[in-house]
Amino acid sequence: MRWFAGLCVVALSFAGTGCADSQTTPALLPDKQTAPATSPATEDWSAVAKALGRQGTISGDVYHVTVPRDDLFVSIEGMEVPTQAGLSSDFWFYRCTCGHISLVGQFTVADYESNDVIDALRAGQMKIAALAPMLQYEKPHLLLIRFQGEGDAGAMAKALREALRWTGKERMAPRKMK
Repeated sequence: MRWFAGLCVVALSFAGTGCADSQTTPALLPDKQTAPATSPATEDWSAVAKALGRQGTISGDVYHVTVPRDDLFVSIEGMEVPTQAGLSSDFWFYRCTCGHISLVGQFTVADYESNDVIDALRAGQMKIAALAPMLQYEKPHLLLIRFQGEGDAGAMAKALREALRWTGKERMAPRKMK
């Protein structure tokens, strides 16, 4: 009986970890109400693809979307850095074991874009995990904004779309004044 009590303590200690909304996770093993309706590998990511305007790839249980920063001419001490060398923003969507959709990602931004992107992510209820330089001695100065979110996949993708609006060619495009 002692081993069972110990097992319960261990199970309860893990029950509140992982998701931001641990109050809605009643037990370690989700019941029918919190379990995902589909397996993660067969998740429908069409709302994400539509909101972002691009298709992602599925690897295991994760839907990955890459947005290359081909609008930037980046150089390190006068030598060009190709876009394929990691100059991209990346977003990974997956279904958490609690049943919610989780998102982790990183934006690659020029330093002058960073505040607007962070504001857009926060408006979309994303949590900023880190802001750090991407390289050394590069021009323009690049930053990585790492973040995470949880909720409806389509709503999170729309928040990402709004943040992307503050980068690259879209940032410089003329807009109608309201």
